[in-house]
Amino acid sequence: MFAGNWVGVGADGKVTPVENRCAQTGLFFVCEQVTGGKAQGLVVFKPDGPTAKGEAYIVQTLDTVGRPPGPWRTLTIEGTRWTFTNADPPGAKSVKERTVNEYLGPDHIHYEVQQSETGKEWTTIRSGDERRAP
Repeated sequence: MFAGNWVGVGADGKVTPVENRCAQTGLFFVCEQVTGGKAQGLVVFKPDGPTAKGEAYIVQTLDTVGRPPGPWRTLTIEGTRWTFTNADPPGAKSVKERTVNEYLGPDHIHYEVQQSETGKEWTTIRSGDERRAP
């Protein structure tokens, strides 16, 4: 569902072309993400087992300049809702961050970037929609 060409539009109206070049390589699947025509990184997904309502993956992102990878993150897929639990934002160690993608059909994703101090109550700090490019 994630692979292909998309056009992202943030709540601020900013338009960004996104291309996800994805492939499964046995146990892992990977996606090279390209935004605005520039490769941003390679995202590696490894299955981590079923959850009560779906499935979980651990996720690692490699950037294009060769910095050491950050901590493994998690992805939980429950139906049409994909929740990426991100590493803590820089300088805000007590604040947790996640990105929630809601698939509203095969060609439409609504996303919200959210933060929480408790991990229970989340505040949306950025949102938008991605639609599959024709």
